[in-house]
Amino acid sequence: MPVKKIDTGWQVALASMVGLTVGAYSMSTLMQPLLLEPLTQEFHWSRAQYFGAQLPAAILGAVVMPLLGRAADQWGLRRVHLPGVIGYGLVLILLSTLNGSQGQWYAYTLLLSAFAMFQSPPLYAKAVSAWMDKNRGIGLGVATTGNALGATIVPPIAIYLLAHYGWRDMRIAEGFMVMLVAFPAIYFFIKEPFAPLSQQNAEQRAANVIPGHSVREGLKMSSFWLLVLAFFLIGASTVSMLSNFVPLLRDHGFENAPAVTGYLLLGVGWGQFGGRIISGWMLDRYQTPKVAIVLILLAFIGVGLVALGTSVPVVVAGAAFLGLGLGAELQVAAYFSGRFFGMKNFGSLYSFIFGAFIIGNAVGGLTMGWIRDHFGSYNYGVAGAEISFLVSCLCFFLLPQYVYKRPSR
Repeated sequence: MPVKKIDTGWQVALASMVGLTVGAYSMSTLMQPLLLEPLTQEFHWSRAQYFGAQLPAAILGAVVMPLLGRAADQWGLRRVHLPGVIGYGLVLILLSTLNGSQGQWYAYTLLLSAFAMFQSPPLYAKAVSAWMDKNRGIGLGVATTGNALGATIVPPIAIYLLAHYGWRDMRIAEGFMVMLVAFPAIYFFIKEPFAPLSQQNAEQRAANVIPGHSVREGLKMSSFWLLVLAFFLIGASTVSMLSNFVPLLRDHGFENAPAVTGYLLLGVGWGQFGGRIISGWMLDRYQTPKVAIVLILLAFIGVGLVALGTSVPVVVAGAAFLGLGLGAELQVAAYFSGRFFGMKNFGSLYSFIFGAFIIGNAVGGLTMGWIRDHFGSYNYGVAGAEISFLVSCLCFFLLPQYVYKRPSR
């Protein structure tokens, strides 16, 4: 009996999942809490010095990402994506040469942020969204479970390498992981159903009209700015917690806080895995942007449990709730971008929203560290994170109905 060939859209979604397993989320974001104490202790930095490089790096990433999205729209995804993956792996290896200089730390962090954009969801989401329309929500969910898988696979490996070989060898191993896993997934399986704009002549462009708003039209829409604000706040509130897991647990009296953080990151990862699938199903089933409110409220509950919990089961449960909410963040942003602005300039417009998210990452991490340094407690920072979640829910509530609706069949 012949084996049925996997539909191209699902093939792209599965390959994207593999690529994102070693994406910027698992290789950069989740490494921040693990590297906070080793680097600050070895180089005698404050928390503010450690996180200080994140804000300019995030601003650079927010500038680079729309340029990458535009380049992918114009020249094709693979021409942009493949060289960038190699560059990201090499920059991770370069980080093993840090010597404690703040200038070097800033320069390397800026470089890492720029190349991390190649291994972030927008380029993968562009490919998945181009192939899938009716099942776009669950397709994006499958693709972005790569972040969740990375959150369950990479931190235990990193913790082992950190304990037995040190943070420098850990960074080298990460760089090779990116190149050996993501590059083949993209090279062999990820493509687009249409030629890039630069390769189409006038006749082809007329015959293959891609629905969607122009970048200028998208920037004038209220829904665009509501999404920018919502995902900036979500980025700030989530990363402010993730990047400070170790010192927060230590302040709450947990012994061996780095080991407990490993359990928390595992809880976040499994929560994200479930959140990706559940949110994908909800986005396809309920054709309203208000479904995002339910998912963000789960993260709200998770932050409360992590911040107030005094036992390992409670804080791990909180991390899982946080993960359920996090499982929706960039998948929802990608889905909303396609439904509100169409596919014509998807890479450019989604990249602006993603840029707001990563700036929020840096602002949240830096602010939380500053609050701890100056007030001796994370309480004000946790309260700010919770308020940010509630304001983002208000943004989703104010969104209108979709412009480019899911086909009925």
